[in-house]
Amino acid sequence: MYKILGLYLLSFVGYSLIPPIRTEDSVRIFLLLFILHSLLGFLILKKYSDRIDGSNSSLWILFIISRLAVYPMLPWLSDDVFGYLWHGVLNINGWNCYVYPANSPEVSYLRNELYELLAYKTHSAIYPPLAEIFITFGVWIGQLFSNSWQSSLFGWKFILFFAEAIGFAFLLKSRKYVTFFSPALYVLLPISSIEILGQAHNDGLVIAPLGMLIYLLAKNYGQKKSLLLTWKTGFTVGLMTLLKLIPIVLFLPLFRSQNSIKKKIILLFSIGITIVSISIFFFYDKRALSNFFGIIQFYNQTQFNSPLLQLVRTVLDGLQIQNWWIVAPTVLSVIRLSCIVALGWFYRPSGVRGVMMQLLAVYTVATIVSPKVHTWYFVPLLFLNSIVGWRWLTLGATGMMLTYTMYAVTPATEPLVLEAILWVVMFIYMLKEIKENQSFLSNT
Repeated sequence: MYKILGLYLLSFVGYSLIPPIRTEDSVRIFLLLFILHSLLGFLILKKYSDRIDGSNSSLWILFIISRLAVYPMLPWLSDDVFGYLWHGVLNINGWNCYVYPANSPEVSYLRNELYELLAYKTHSAIYPPLAEIFITFGVWIGQLFSNSWQSSLFGWKFILFFAEAIGFAFLLKSRKYVTFFSPALYVLLPISSIEILGQAHNDGLVIAPLGMLIYLLAKNYGQKKSLLLTWKTGFTVGLMTLLKLIPIVLFLPLFRSQNSIKKKIILLFSIGITIVSISIFFFYDKRALSNFFGIIQFYNQTQFNSPLLQLVRTVLDGLQIQNWWIVAPTVLSVIRLSCIVALGWFYRPSGVRGVMMQLLAVYTVATIVSPKVHTWYFVPLLFLNSIVGWRWLTLGATGMMLTYTMYAVTPATEPLVLEAILWVVMFIYMLKEIKENQSFLSNT
């Protein structure tokens, strides 16, 4: 077992050795390594997951080494991190990142090598306020050593590592109260290390409060829920929403599960106060709030549009709907909301794992029934899935990494056919697994 685990961990070093330039050859090497690496992870899961799960030390060794091995990796598969770092530079220098786009003349004196790497210079920050605060803190740590963007990047990666480690600690601590499918399911999937510590995507921040929420629910399930517990639950959901907007959907099943009007109100107030009290640091300026919602609308029309969005657009085009290209994201958002309400309100979970399954179902729908789906969006889902154990989600998230093939050709072309095939296979596998899971069907 130790030799194959050593090979699995050593493979992470390979990602840092690939030349950090987005060329056809680099992308092909990356994808080949990722496919072989993932197959190795699946093999270990199949043969040794029980032994690994039985040892917290083994789980921590896998977590730490896999993260540190990709720590030196530079972000060449995605340009997002350059935007993060620029926002941090703005905030450190006293400029509201939600008000001043990178090309604003007021901040032109800050332009440097990092500015040239930005994908969108005409738009202000899109990420929620708490995410921007942690980004700024990471940039500040990096600037203690150097003013280079690389130093800021490694400062930001330190924050991501710390956040993910906190969440992972809470996840393992929760095992005292709930039967897991497999915590190894999270650390033996290369996608989580690559997208968070490798490419430095801010979805890793969500892992900390998500781990806290899992622990709170697991520890207190079946016991009399205090008002303080309700407040803490709302607080964690508020924190997650301030890091990424999607987790706000967890509010619905948690709200329905409260057994008194008082607790429902407390949950609402807890989430609301948490969001408002932190957002006010940026959104005291009306321009900031206006720009924030404006950039979200723009973002839904950029690359990596989901296959579901393409399907809706095709249907609307066939029906000769006016402005079908613009209308499609709204139509898909309505479909997504309907699915979230159905799962969050009408599903009746049984046991603590049923509760986790409901949260995962709602979170998953909000993520994939969306105008835009990036591979790193799956990481929080995979974290929660270590309790539930959906195979279709594990394989689907891993398969979605193949969408990076868009950079394996010149000019870069989004692989719509490949994406459609991946989604069809994932959907069929999901239906098969749901059909086999009678406990899910009986509670719906």
